[in-house]
Amino acid sequence: FGPEGDLSPLSSPGRMAPYGAKARSWQVKDVADFISTTGLKQYANAFEGNNIDGKRFMKLNSNQLPQMGIQQFDHMKKIWRKIKSIQEVCRKYEQEMGDPEAQLNLHAARIQSLARGKISRQRVEEIKKERREKEMLILQEQELKEEALNLVKEEGLTADEAMEEAALKIQQRARGMSDRK
Repeated sequence: FGPEGDLSPLSSPGRMAPYGAKARSWQVKDVADFISTTGLKQYANAFEGNNIDGKRFMKLNSNQLPQMGIQQFDHMKKIWRKIKSIQEVCRKYEQEMGDPEAQLNLHAARIQSLARGKISRQRVEEIKKERREKEMLILQEQELKEEALNLVKEEGLTADEAMEEAALKIQQRARGMSDRK
């Protein structure tokens, strides 16, 4: 079944997250347990010894395995395929769930792959544009939350009322700015 928290319900009723979907939040022990499932459990200690938690696991690349003591080519290949598979499941899940930070990380990874010559310049520009748009959405969301919090504190509104009022104020400000242009 996988590490604790890996089978949490999604927003749609009755649907569970796939194994590895929350790998970024795995503890060192969870990563070692996963490595044990590859049939090469002798390397679980290498991951524990290098303090590989979920965040580090998601950044691993195949070049780092020999540095961790995994020297036999067939073993490196098998472990790397399993790691890559979980990384892809996790990234896809985070993207589907709309996690802004994960989406920004995904965009950064795509841009980095261009540096290795894997995608076209036109696609890089599209990715940069998507990233700027996502950053703007994150900033707008933060602004909305801050405005709502001020309304709750200053005017004693409920959270729902404050969110509605804050959204209206932000829209009015945005219209005012566009009118000035």
